[in-house]
Amino acid sequence: MNSKLTTLTLLILLYLTRISFAQDYNKTRTYKNNNGVSNTELEYRGKIIFTDDETDVKSISPGGFLRFSKRSFGTKRLIVLEGESNGNIYREYKEGSKKIAFEPDGKRWMASVLPEIIRRTGIGAAERAKKFYARGGINALLTEISMLPTDYVKGIYYDAAFRLPELKTGEMALLIDDAGSQISSSYELSHILMDNATIYSKDKKALGAAIIAAGKVSSSYDQAKVYKYLLTKANLNDADKGMVIKNVRGISSSYDKSGVLQAIIKEELSSENIKLVVSEISYINSSYEQSKVLQSLIKNQSLENLEFETLLSTISNISSSYEQGKVLSQLVTTKRLSGEQIAIISKVSTSISSSYEKSKFLQSLISEQALSEPSINTILNVVSNISSNYEQSKVLQSIIESPNFAKSNFKNAIIQASKVSSSYEQSKILSKLIGLKTMPSEYMIPMIKAIDRVSSSYERSKLLQQLAPQLPENKEVRDVFYEAAESLSNDDYGKIMRSLRNQ
Repeated sequence: MNSKLTTLTLLILLYLTRISFAQDYNKTRTYKNNNGVSNTELEYRGKIIFTDDETDVKSISPGGFLRFSKRSFGTKRLIVLEGESNGNIYREYKEGSKKIAFEPDGKRWMASVLPEIIRRTGIGAAERAKKFYARGGINALLTEISMLPTDYVKGIYYDAAFRLPELKTGEMALLIDDAGSQISSSYELSHILMDNATIYSKDKKALGAAIIAAGKVSSSYDQAKVYKYLLTKANLNDADKGMVIKNVRGISSSYDKSGVLQAIIKEELSSENIKLVVSEISYINSSYEQSKVLQSLIKNQSLENLEFETLLSTISNISSSYEQGKVLSQLVTTKRLSGEQIAIISKVSTSISSSYEKSKFLQSLISEQALSEPSINTILNVVSNISSNYEQSKVLQSIIESPNFAKSNFKNAIIQASKVSSSYEQSKILSKLIGLKTMPSEYMIPMIKAIDRVSSSYERSKLLQQLAPQLPENKEVRDVFYEAAESLSNDDYGKIMRSLRNQ
């Protein structure tokens, strides 16, 4: 249990100091490890340079120090090295509590443990990276990195490598490719790519390699974090953004896929990249996340760059009626649609399975768009696809109240009202039409016949009383009206006739 706690403590310490480990010499660093057989502790500060054979310390900056102890099988050894102001190194060696001359025992023991210290902690990484690069170029450095025992330490060396001023064109891309192959830790690979983005992003080949390497990050969270970081920090061009969009499919989490796509959409995209975004939406499993991406796309991109029918097809494939309705409403409240587009979107609304959501969207369309007479007729034609009488009625009443409802729309509105099976809702719709007081005389007979089909005598009577003052002096119309009135009770008939006399 103690071993596990010690290891956990070590990991936390290392991750908290991950970014500045290789370069900040003013901080004291601590490394602890207990593997059940031996217990090691390392503490150091300052710039530490090792001899070429890495069996001794060549120099320590003034005020810097290295303190290393190892306990195994009951025996504890300790070395302490301190950098002095004159450039010398103070050296101390202990076995147990006994201080022993550093030469030769301390020096011999340090030579035996120093390779382990160097490779397991990342101490002196910046200087060692320079040394290997100077000896054999990038390949020598990559060979050394491949021999390091942990992703954490490898990460320190990749960071140091990116900061080598001697790096040649193309070598940054090699570093990134190598990191993508060598580093299995999502945390480490994502930080290598993010912490060095400002350096490699100036090299387009390296930037492309980074986008590909990000696809090798196994954690959806970390992968998305890298892409979003590159989008904000790396000044991606259109082709780079296209690469990111294509790679989003490899992110397993719907939430993280959506987050990356929304980050991309915030910037102006080419029509080609908009197509890519729309095509990737179908690979998001969550209706909620699909909806968020589509709403962001509609909000941030111009209608001219959106392939309208493809966009609507994608919206219609959202399985949630609620989310479908939200996206369609976003479209009609933020964009000005042509008559042709209104006709298309009206028909797409039939894919919404919920009567409530379908009704809410159509009412939004009616209130937000400047509807032409043909557009109003198109909407009237889809109302019958709403299964709820109440919701049908709400949409039809909204259409009738529309400022552009014209005389040519009366006929279709009367037909659609007749398809509503509830007498009460039929009556409300027909009453709205009559209340306009602009009904052309040629639609009077169809209106009277529609009223006559209302099953409730009470509602029929009310409607005929409301219509009576508008009847034209036309015998055919009046005959049909009288016939409808005569089918009611004597009391209702009397009320209707009094309304007729008051016209």
